Amino acid sequence: MKYKWIDYTSEYAPIVEPWLDSDARKYTGCDGGWDDYFEYWKNDCDTVINENFWSKVIFKGDTPFAVIAMGLYESLLTVSEYIVDPTRSGQGYGSSALVELLEFGTDIIGHEIISAEAVIYPNNILSQKAFQKAGFVFDHEHPDGDVWYYIYKKAMPCFCGHDCSRCYTYLATINNDDELRQKSQQFYKDEFGLDIPLSDIHCLGGRSDDIFKLCQDCPWMKCSKKHGISSCSECGEYPCKPLAEYQKKYVNKRNQIGE
Repeated sequence: MKYKWIDYTSEYAPIVEPWLDSDARKYTGCDGGWDDYFEYWKNDCDTVINENFWSKVIFKGDTPFAVIAMGLYESLLTVSEYIVDPTRSGQGYGSSALVELLEFGTDIIGHEIISAEAVIYPNNILSQKAFQKAGFVFDHEHPDGDVWYYIYKKAMPCFCGHDCSRCYTYLATINNDDELRQKSQQFYKDEFGLDIPLSDIHCLGGRSDDIFKLCQDCPWMKCSKKHGISSCSECGEYPCKPLAEYQKKYVNKRNQIGE
């Protein structure tokens, strides 16, 4: 992991509170400050800190840049509040930390994260973009219209082991995001000299019936299906030389969030 996730305590209040500028207070439930918010949940009768509720300060090296609060209920992780240092806003820290949380949930909170939801105010565009880039998709709005709910479900990896949930092409498709489509388009242009129209940057996952056009003849998919296995990792020859070379260069290394 490239970030450090430290349990929040009141000693971090002098660092975190200044991040709650007027916009942050407007678009979160932290009107009274993060410390008051944390104490409220800490004293809730159903809350057990570090068992079903966590508040973490996120560091890059020795520098804190975000704070997050989340609860786990019946295997669903709910991100209730997430504040990024305004001086780091728009630089990719917010989305990359979320990607790390989803990938390394067992190390960070002691639970693998299979599904998650985020509660976001409709006018909080930066948070919406950060969560979308991390793999969350808009699901529904609260009946009162005051907040929107974004959901994440861990995608099954491709036959070769490529993590679809972090892939620019997949994320661009499920979020209808042209910025991510352009990133994927540029990857294929730079790496393979292919000029693929944005309309063809489309995929619902390597195990779906609607996969990216260049993956429709995937040799790893064909080989796995031929041998009646669900992925290359189940093969007695895993990894074969061609797959090992492919994985070393591309699998979970290129065209992905957090690469």
